[in-house]
Amino acid sequence: KDLTVNASLDGSQEVLLGRTHATGEGKFTFTNLAINKIGDYTLSFVFPNCPVLTVSLAVTIGPPVKLSVVTNANTCTGGTVFGTQPVVALQDLGGNSVLGQTAVVVTVAVNQGGTLSGSKTVNFTAAGLATFTNLAINEAKTAYQLNFVSSTGLNVTGPAFDVA
Repeated sequence: KDLTVNASLDGSQEVLLGRTHATGEGKFTFTNLAINKIGDYTLSFVFPNCPVLTVSLAVTIGPPVKLSVVTNANTCTGGTVFGTQPVVALQDLGGNSVLGQTAVVVTVAVNQGGTLSGSKTVNFTAAGLATFTNLAINEAKTAYQLNFVSSTGLNVTGPAFDVA
């Protein structure tokens, strides 16, 4: 006889994903359960004809594993400072900004031709963001992309934009 055990997450709009497997020994195995947002949670296990088993847990920010472009440069005129400057986040596996990494720097380069000018290396703030302030490209061209590399070896390429 198959027996189903459900796991649910209270106090959150997040979906708890994973699978349940029952063995013949009365053991249940949950695989790939994941919560990707920080916060305090109550995890409940519902067994047929048994009291609900609950466990309280706190999900905290994990170590930095990726960079993410929060704001990309936009279409601009050659030789003038971008109207919208790029902002890059240092993130954990769940996409949460990793806080307090102010010693980590990120450097930006352009993917094709043109000369990128301005402050091309900035530190991450305590909030986990690196904000560039005076970048410009001198040559008109379509589909430029900015490549960002952190001092910890993480990298990301932003979406394409044009310089008129």
